[in-house]
Amino acid sequence: MRWIYLALFLVLFAAGCAPKMTDGTTGDLRKKLYYDANLAFSIAVPEDWERKFISPPRQSPARYAVHWQGDIESRQSRLAEMNVALLAGADRDAMLRTSLADFAEAHPGFEVTVQNELDDQTDSPPDILGRSSSRQYRIVHIPAPGGSYRIDFSTPKDDFSTYQPLFDLILGSFQQLD
Repeated sequence: MRWIYLALFLVLFAAGCAPKMTDGTTGDLRKKLYYDANLAFSIAVPEDWERKFISPPRQSPARYAVHWQGDIESRQSRLAEMNVALLAGADRDAMLRTSLADFAEAHPGFEVTVQNELDDQTDSPPDILGRSSSRQYRIVHIPAPGGSYRIDFSTPKDDFSTYQPLFDLILGSFQQLD
């Protein structure tokens, strides 16, 4: 009987943690709520996206990262992708420079197109847009104890604006675990 109550609690809890659109609805996103105990976060992603763990490059400030990908229009060459990594480093400016250098090395041809200014008076995380020859990227850094989470989204260039609301939903569901 205890298992039934636990299962019911988890279902209700997950429903309450669903990502919300700006109008407060959950939209059409059929989602799964993922918990990662090693990186201490939870996030809701589309239920048909595949998840796998990846090893960052040797010089990366991240120990490992979690990678999701989903088909766009069911064509394998057109994938929406998302990565979450926990980067070490207490100095925000140095960590951001290291993070972007690491990202550029892992994504040949990547260049930053828009970057919000870092301001110690605001709590907004650094939000960066960039591109390579074939993909468009959004990179968000969220402060964490002793470092920062780097969440990056990408799609083929033609699909990026269409998937930006989905990226906002997913990002809005991100929670650090205590």
